[in-house]
Amino acid sequence: VKYRPHYLAAWNNMAAALWYLGRYKLARKSVQQALALNPSYKPALKNAKLLERSAPRATPPGKKRDPKIKPDTVITEPGLQR
Repeated sequence: VKYRPHYLAAWNNMAAALWYLGRYKLARKSVQQALALNPSYKPALKNAKLLERSAPRATPPGKKRDPKIKPDTVITEPGLQR
């Protein structure tokens, strides 16, 4: 993203990588950046919803994190190694 800041898939992939690492706040920022570039980008829309449901800090008080969401549920573009 440093060299191609308008590359949508890179922001989405970075969000997925950060999510795998448990860096939820940065993952949300990366997804938000992808959606700022294209609000209808389906992989980022899905990842934003998954992050909202599964990331501990994204869970509002009184709600439980969805334990069924696993890190490999995140949508990535080709090229991101798991």
